[in-house]
Amino acid sequence: MPHAFRAPLPPVPKLNDCSTITLDASSRHESLRDSEALLLFLSASLLTRPWALLEMLIAIASDVPIIAINAPLSRSYDHEDAMVLLTHLDTELELRNPGASKLLLDHGVDLCDAAFRLSTVMPSIISVDFNPSQSRSNILASVLAVVDQINIAQPQSAAIPYDPDAQAKWLAARGPPPF
Repeated sequence: MPHAFRAPLPPVPKLNDCSTITLDASSRHESLRDSEALLLFLSASLLTRPWALLEMLIAIASDVPIIAINAPLSRSYDHEDAMVLLTHLDTELELRNPGASKLLLDHGVDLCDAAFRLSTVMPSIISVDFNPSQSRSNILASVLAVVDQINIAQPQSAAIPYDPDAQAKWLAARGPPPF
């Protein structure tokens, strides 16, 4: 017979799973804006998925903290490759996922501005490890760590410099695309 968790859990913040919401885009974005945090499961394809990128941009603009969940997957998230992709999102996204740029453009996203914001913010996001193959006690500890992180998380908008020339300086310093 499985052993049930008996430890009292702390209050869980309001969470919305945007991947399961069947609302129109406007309602979906409003739901995200009302969330206490955006949880991202880091995977190899996360940053090539236009809806994930759009949700990250909405979270940044709405001061919704972003928390990354690092789970061991067959195709793991590569931090170095992620920075290359985000830094050159305006050219790399379409190469890696044809058609993805169109969805962002259709939602009024300037891809160069998105590259600036995401490549500036993502390095400041702290990830929480979660391994669903571990023991129940370790899984509970991981879930509690995620809840704790949600409860103390701060918006990443502070990572974006309050300098009218910041994006122009970033653009000049980012260099050419990798290929």
